This record gives sequence, C-alpha cells and structure tokens, in this order.
Amino acid sequence: MHGGSVTANSEGLGHGSVFTVRLPMTPMRKSATAPPKFAAAENQRTFKILIVEDQRALRVVLTRLLEKMGHEVEAVDGGVAALELVGDYRPDLIFSDISMPGMTGYELAKQLRQRDKLRGVYFVAMTGFGQETDRTLAIEAGFDEHMVKPVDVDRLQNLFNRLQ
Repeated sequence: MHGGSVTANSEGLGHGSVFTVRLPMTPMRKSATAPPKFAAAENQRTFKILIVEDQRALRVVLTRLLEKMGHEVEAVDGGVAALELVGDYRPDLIFSDISMPGMTGYELAKQLRQRDKLRGVYFVAMTGFGQETDRTLAIEAGFDEHMVKPVDVDRLQNLFNRLQ
C-alpha cells in the first residue's frame, strides 16, 4: 500500500533471519527548521476536548498538540474514567482510541451517545485500525469521524475549521 517492499532471508536453521522493510521517502513539505504553527487564529473557536487514550505517551503528546493549537483539553486513560468525567465536564469534541482494556472505544461511544447532556458533541475515533470495515464499525458505534493514528496536524486543523 505504501509502494515499499518486505523481504526475509535466512541461511538456515540456527543462523537467524534478516527482515528488510523498505518504504519510499516522501519529500518534506516544509522546512525542517521552521517551527510549526499550531496557535489558533484570532477568529478560530477554542474547543473543549476530551481525549480518551490508554497509552500514556500518546495521550500526553495529543494533549500538548491540541493545547498548542489553542484548545482546552482534558485527558483520561480509559472508558470508565471518561464516563465519570463527563458527569461534570461537557466537551465539544471527544477523541477516543478504539482498542482499550476494560471498555473499547466502540462501547464508550455507544454509552456516551445515550446521554442527553452530550447531544451535539462531535465524536472522533483515533485508532491504529484503518480498514474500511474499521471505519464502518466506528460510525455504527456512534463516532462522527474516524482518523488513523498518528493523525496529521493539517487534518486536525481542517476538522476544527469545519466545526467552527
């Protein structure tokens, strides 16, 4: 799918194996030395965002990115914590992972969609699952949109521009 190749070689039992993955490079769109421009434009709306992500590193990085883009962010490590938080906190958007221990993102979206208080909240599945069937399952579970991780900053900005 990426235009690359994968090869495997071995000299036989007990000699180990060598796996080679080759992916084509794409030209850089912007100068590597130019600082990214994440700050919200003066006329851009600030969104209240809830991130539901079980992997701490991903949760922290996404939180920092969205805050640099000018948004108010709360982050939790799973579905149960998200259900507890939305009792007091009403986000404009919820970004949720799908594959989480205890409660999947699909289950979380179904439960949250049943809450009148969250009517109008925009749900985004952010997941490593990118097949068409994964997209369909996310939409059927109650997500408005499906994004494959890692999500491109431009795609996030386009989402916020659409939701203004």
